[in-house]
Amino acid sequence: MNPKPLLMLGLLLLGAVPSQACAASRPATMSQTPLTLSPEDEKDLRALMTDLDLRWKQRDVPAYLAHFAEDADFVNRAGTWLKGRAALQAQLQWLVEKGRPEMFTMRTDVEAIRPIAPGVFVLIQHRDEHVRKSRATFVVTRVGDALHVQSVSIAPVEPPSGPQAPPRPNG
Repeated sequence: MNPKPLLMLGLLLLGAVPSQACAASRPATMSQTPLTLSPEDEKDLRALMTDLDLRWKQRDVPAYLAHFAEDADFVNRAGTWLKGRAALQAQLQWLVEKGRPEMFTMRTDVEAIRPIAPGVFVLIQHRDEHVRKSRATFVVTRVGDALHVQSVSIAPVEPPSGPQAPPRPNG
């Protein structure tokens, strides 16, 4: 094992080495060339998201899950981590039987798609369930013609706070 990357990380964390110095220690196999999204990939990824939305609204759990990798990860808005398609299937079936109806009529919008490695994409989806909003981050892989959802993480969209937030009316 080469200790140099760990040493550089330690020094970086201590502030002893500027972050630019770490770029030089990256393995030569890591590409520095920015990836671009092909029109075909964008079209296929948007079609995948449209089909996921359709299957969700139809409450068709098997068709929805057909787009997921067998070992997919899913973190819901409450922070529960569902590991694998079987765990996700049990949760989604429970939601279909017991869930709130607004969950199945949500409006969605793909806000961003970007490649992060050849055949690997991150998609950001805004979700409006009428009574609450969230953003989902999808990691999708392409192998040949097939797209597979590898991971989804959902986070609530809350009113902004902090110095960048607009002033709130006193009430």
